[in-house]
Amino acid sequence: MTQAPPLAKPPGYREPGLPVQKPPEPLGKGNLPPSFYTEEEKRRGCCCRCCCCLFIFIILLTLFFISFGGFLYLWYEPRAPLFSLKSFQVNEFNITSTADGPTLHSKMSASLEFKNANKNIKMVYDRIALSWYSDDIASGELGQDTVPGFVQEPNNVRVAKFSMKGNLPLDGSSVKKVTDRIRAKSLMTHVEVRTGIGMVLSGLKIGTVEVKLACEASSLKHIQEGAMPKCKAFVFRL
Repeated sequence: MTQAPPLAKPPGYREPGLPVQKPPEPLGKGNLPPSFYTEEEKRRGCCCRCCCCLFIFIILLTLFFISFGGFLYLWYEPRAPLFSLKSFQVNEFNITSTADGPTLHSKMSASLEFKNANKNIKMVYDRIALSWYSDDIASGELGQDTVPGFVQEPNNVRVAKFSMKGNLPLDGSSVKKVTDRIRAKSLMTHVEVRTGIGMVLSGLKIGTVEVKLACEASSLKHIQEGAMPKCKAFVFRL
């Protein structure tokens, strides 16, 4: 008897028990050996890594300074110094005729109190300049005096004294107005104080800011009665 030929195996038929062979994966761009990358691609990858590292470093450094600044603030509890005009006296204010024309002679004395309420911080003051002004006089400034700067210890109060003498020429149009206001004690004057202030923390000086202390105008009558004008401090530069 003739034996029938074996049936043809259908497409995709697999003998049972044989291991499955996976087709080879195609070579992707990430699997290429280093020699296949161009120089531009290598530089781009290096720049990206450097940028990431720099960004992380900046974030960590910023966090460090914020934490360190917070620690310093809590430890030292910094407070701004306090200023007050303790005395302000006009000792002479009169007009005389000289060879150069009418001249305003003036003498003034003042004292300024500096208070450092910090427990662990020293205050450093640059040269302190006090200027005396009158808006009723055309030239404005009547005089100026300066005192040397100093270092103020914590929990300390210090007083700086100023005195000045001025001889200010007057123009003919303002002589009568100034004379009448001097006689009536209504002439208005005010003072300004300028200095630079820094701090010392554990022996390290930190910055200097320029400060102006502006005091409100007061009449000669109020000054002679001992009324102290109010003053405000302004910071110009950090």
